[in-house]
Amino acid sequence: MRIHVRAAGAIVWRRRGRKIEVLLVHRPTWNDWSIPKGKVKGVETLPECCVREIKEETGVDIVLGIPIDVQRYRLPGGKRKEVRYWLAQELSEAHLLRARPAIKRAPRSEVDKVIWCDVRTARKKLSTAADRTTLEKAVAAINAGAAEYVVKIWVRHARARKRASWAGEESDRPLTRSGQRRAAGVNAILSAYGVRDLVTSPWKRCAHTLRSYARSSRIVLRKCPALTETAYLHHPDAFANEIKTIMCTQDSLAACVHRPTLPAILDILGRYAKPAIRRRFPADDPWLKTAEVLVVHTLPSQSQPRIVAVERFRPADSCGQTGK
Repeated sequence: MRIHVRAAGAIVWRRRGRKIEVLLVHRPTWNDWSIPKGKVKGVETLPECCVREIKEETGVDIVLGIPIDVQRYRLPGGKRKEVRYWLAQELSEAHLLRARPAIKRAPRSEVDKVIWCDVRTARKKLSTAADRTTLEKAVAAINAGAAEYVVKIWVRHARARKRASWAGEESDRPLTRSGQRRAAGVNAILSAYGVRDLVTSPWKRCAHTLRSYARSSRIVLRKCPALTETAYLHHPDAFANEIKTIMCTQDSLAACVHRPTLPAILDILGRYAKPAIRRRFPADDPWLKTAEVLVVHTLPSQSQPRIVAVERFRPADSCGQTGK
């Protein structure tokens, strides 16, 4: 089914005592109460869109959790619209907010009321059955332990100069201009998920892919020699151990790696996922396109983490190629 309009929204939630509270908005044009959401603008990815729209409509800075629902419906003119929803919580760390652009609040003609309310009240206020269904899916995920999930984002480095045209050391092969633009777009995706730790192959094309986010959020970019192509070929056990260590860490993390290492990474990730989740992994070479990211939502453990959801996004080239 062709989708003409794409949008994103979130169930923004918090705990107050034993109760779960969620954030709702009132739209005077439609005189309805709804989950905050909005349409993709320009070449932004869906996670970027979600973060921007929630900030515009509610004034709240959020960090995305797991995806929870997709709504599809026809607009009055006949076009088909798709809205993707995440769980989300308020993001308060100032250093992570530095990675985001300034966002203005929506005018009162679009949203005139914003409220936190408990789930029982939200069920009564929400104007559509579809939004009430999305709310129930969110509550089920929260009750299943979604607050404990963390993201591990696997990034394939942005486009680099071709090997055949580069006379220098392989480790110094730089990004192209197009690669630099997409690398800047990776910043927005990492920010949307509130990434707090960064690790990369020390080779320039990987390190420079994460450099924008590291600088804006003031997070130290850790360079790991075990993640290089050479280390993968000559020391596969050490490489595998590093991947397992990353998956077992307790905080949100992004790792930038090389295409030749992706089959081994996906094989290790597959051990932490049920078949239904594994079927959502990239299945064909090149596995991920340049600057594409695999967002892996994980229940962390020091021995056997469990993958609960996966997503894929690719930032746009600012010259106009759209992201997913």
